[in-house]
Amino acid sequence: MVLSHERTGRATMLCGGAGLALGGILWGLVGVPFTHIVSAGVWNAAASIVICGAAASLAVGQRHGVGIVGRSQWGIAALILFGARNLVLVVFGWIAVATSTATGGVSPIAAVVNSVLVIAFALATLAAGFVAIRAGILHGFARWTLFAVGCCYLLSIPFYFVSWEPVASILGYLGPLLVAITGLSYVFHGRLSRIQARARTVNEQW
Repeated sequence: MVLSHERTGRATMLCGGAGLALGGILWGLVGVPFTHIVSAGVWNAAASIVICGAAASLAVGQRHGVGIVGRSQWGIAALILFGARNLVLVVFGWIAVATSTATGGVSPIAAVVNSVLVIAFALATLAAGFVAIRAGILHGFARWTLFAVGCCYLLSIPFYFVSWEPVASILGYLGPLLVAITGLSYVFHGRLSRIQARARTVNEQW
């Protein structure tokens, strides 16, 4: 049924988009309501879980529908990796901190693994954005937002190795902001067909 497929797409966009928007906002507020390192870490983990769930919903779709990357298995995997990025980095950060506390120093292996994860997740996000563009399911502004997130992650990579505080700080806030904007663009995209249908109805009545 065509109408069922259309409703499924709208539900995917609304739920997944709202989750990304909420997760991006929570991520951007890490450390604001709770300044203690443990409570800030829990807040960060909560934001990461919300983003992870939203990305999974957008990847596989709801009610047997397709997600924003269509049927592409590579796109689905890349989009799930985008969603898992923050959660994996948070958990790995906890493990690295616990290890460094126990050994009295930061392990070189942990530093290398963290760098590899950051680069891999940036490339996965960029790939997910590219596949979403190619899939043709998204239109307008929403078509490009995930790719912009991937570009931001990619630009942030050098600042994991070179300390340049002003730019690193800007990119640190830009990531959560772009994730939130991406989610909002998907929510609007999910409502767009209904808005257009109502506009046509009003136009016909006049």
